[in-house]
Amino acid sequence: MKKSINKILSSNIFIYFSFLVLTLVQIKPFVTRNLMLKNWGNSIDLSFHFSRFISMNHILNHPINYTLFSNTGNGTNLFYPWIFIYPSSLIGNFINNYVIGYVSIFILVTLVSFIIYFHCGNYFFDSKKLGYLFSVFYSFSIHRIVYGYFKNDFGQYIAMSFLPLAFIYWYRIVFKKENKWVELAVSMSLIAFSHVLTTMLVVLFLLLLSIIFLNKSLNKKVINNFFKGILLSILLTSFMWMTLLQQVIFVGNLRPFIINLQNYAMTLNEIFQTSLNNEAMSEGSIGIVGLFTIIIASFFIKNSDKSFKFFYFLSLTLIIVSSKIFPWFIFQNTPMNIIQVPARITEFTSLFLSVLLVLSLKKIYFITEKKVIFITFLVVIISFTSTNIRVQSFLQNQNNIVANSDDICKIVDNFNTNDYVPILSSSGLYPTWGGLAEEYHIKQSITDKESFINHKKADIKPKYTADKVSIDLKSNTKTSTLDIPVYYYEGTYAKIDGKRTQVKESDRGTVEVKVPKNTHKVEITNEYTPLAKAAAVVSIVTWLSVLGVYLKRKFKK
Repeated sequence: MKKSINKILSSNIFIYFSFLVLTLVQIKPFVTRNLMLKNWGNSIDLSFHFSRFISMNHILNHPINYTLFSNTGNGTNLFYPWIFIYPSSLIGNFINNYVIGYVSIFILVTLVSFIIYFHCGNYFFDSKKLGYLFSVFYSFSIHRIVYGYFKNDFGQYIAMSFLPLAFIYWYRIVFKKENKWVELAVSMSLIAFSHVLTTMLVVLFLLLLSIIFLNKSLNKKVINNFFKGILLSILLTSFMWMTLLQQVIFVGNLRPFIINLQNYAMTLNEIFQTSLNNEAMSEGSIGIVGLFTIIIASFFIKNSDKSFKFFYFLSLTLIIVSSKIFPWFIFQNTPMNIIQVPARITEFTSLFLSVLLVLSLKKIYFITEKKVIFITFLVVIISFTSTNIRVQSFLQNQNNIVANSDDICKIVDNFNTNDYVPILSSSGLYPTWGGLAEEYHIKQSITDKESFINHKKADIKPKYTADKVSIDLKSNTKTSTLDIPVYYYEGTYAKIDGKRTQVKESDRGTVEVKVPKNTHKVEITNEYTPLAKAAAVVSIVTWLSVLGVYLKRKFKK
């Protein structure tokens, strides 16, 4: 009887079902009766992702939506991956409820994350029970909950789902000398299609690990696998990279705000206090479970093996690097400042602390099914209690609640961002956040929605729809130059009385077009460039090829 119960508990069907239950438990404090919380009291990230969510209506043909971002035609979707957010928009439109559409994909991503973490842990620890614990520890890590539910950084939250895959396949290539370059390339591509910044950090991290273990990675077979993996990853993600790079090279676009890395980093004391309080609002917190991991691991470090020591000191190093102790000022004026906040490193810290906690528990006692259930229950209670307390404080303010599609539309209507707009549209950098950051300001004529004919202000009232901007010209007796307050990107073109016409970028980064005399109607719209379309074909063909080879091998077995 006991063996039968243990067999059921260790079956994949039961494990997946338990992950579904844990997913619903995790999301429960944040979603009640189709209610969803805004984040941090200012809802910047949620507003940004909701805007992208709604902009998906014509994304396959028109990457720019002109009804959002104050009708400026911000090209966010040309720079920020949208593949994983597209299904949520389809669901939201189909059932006419954006909140349910958004939440349904959030539930799916969380469930898939549990499963991915489990299989990665199962391989690394060679144990289903330990793999299960690893999945629970990382899924309920405070940093992941902060970015997913409070900060609402949907892109990074999705990217964290695939993070262990990249590391496990790097490990198998370097240490096991396995030909897992296809799996590594697919893992990195999934991260890239989720969050560009996380992709850059993972690449940097894997490079550093390869240098640390140079005696393992400096191997002909390993180098060959890495080379093939990099090439395949480029092909798989060519649509994303080519679309982005073409805009950056030929237009030049503003990056997100620039934060003072040294000033924004947390002190070690702040990290300790927020972790001790299991603070669900702190990006740099490792949570009380993380603190417990370091304390308990310290008792075993002296007589432990190299693997244990590596994860122990790596976790401590990452905590220090994410704090003010690390000289972040050195990187302030380098490409590294795109990291925005040093606390982003905590997504890696949480991952390795989860591994370390499993290794520590393994040293204490033999892990049985009952102990797995007890430990899981304990971690869930700790997580649920801290997040629920914070959520209840939010619920006291009705403005923090998103109840339906109308609420989302209100949020989006009042939101705009200067990220990814043409450089020519900027009037310069200005301090913000009490001097902690600098943000680009946009030229006043664009903010005031001023249009120009022959460089003179004109009384023009464009009509905005999702896929185009329409201008009716009442009198146009001579050829003139029309400049409207909509940003210029590669792929933008005009239709003049139905005839396609090329446009160019004005000296303020907006769309400028030559209008012949006796013109009645001008339409500004956009499409993917020929380069982007070609890159999309390359990506699709490569993905289908990889899938085809995988299925062929699967059925052959």
